[in-house]
Amino acid sequence: MRHLRLKMVVRSFSSTSKYMKYLPEELKKLTASYLDKIEENVVLRQHNNNVQLLRELVNNLKTVCEYDTLKTELLKLPNSTHPRLREYGTEPKQIEIFEPNNYNEKATEFSEASKYMNIFRMDHLGNYTGHKSYYLFGKLAELEHAIKEYAVGHLQDNDFDIISVPDILPKSTIEGCGMQTDGERTQVYKLDSGLCLSGTSEMALAGFFENYMLEENELPLKVAAVSRCFRAETSGLTEEKGIYR
Repeated sequence: MRHLRLKMVVRSFSSTSKYMKYLPEELKKLTASYLDKIEENVVLRQHNNNVQLLRELVNNLKTVCEYDTLKTELLKLPNSTHPRLREYGTEPKQIEIFEPNNYNEKATEFSEASKYMNIFRMDHLGNYTGHKSYYLFGKLAELEHAIKEYAVGHLQDNDFDIISVPDILPKSTIEGCGMQTDGERTQVYKLDSGLCLSGTSEMALAGFFENYMLEENELPLKVAAVSRCFRAETSGLTEEKGIYR
């Protein structure tokens, strides 16, 4: 997750105009120990480094206009990096290799074999849907449902509560989950109403608990959902064809 504590404090102070005069000093106290760590993570992830601008905005915050700019820049920060990954360095690292037993180099690719069995269709869908869409039939469709049922059952056995969630969400919820909804390159599908299609069920779950203060005795909160995931693909790699996603 992003540096939510910093952004939640910013949002809480901005909710009422009478607190605006306290905002700069509070931000200075809170961000003095955070900005260096934030910048370290930005550099590690080879992300656009806007931390110097954040420092300037925090130190000179005087108007609502400047505050809006600060919010925009905060939303550009990348996700935090797990401490374990910091040990990997900058070069790609091979974690593990899985090799099938008795592999036949002349084996038929999955999508081709499925097409011969008439349980999968991905060709000639461009006239009404994207080239990475698909239809599943027969046993393959049954397998998809069985996998979902198995996953849900496993979660329930581990004390997760299952929630059915909406597919249409406000842009603020999606942006709060780290995905931009505006700009030339975005993976989010937007409706004429200004609402957006959810990219994953976690977004709707995040929206359900938005602005809700959880007590310590309520944690850990274990919830799960199954939903459609409306998200544009950014990669055009041929090795990701078929039902790779």
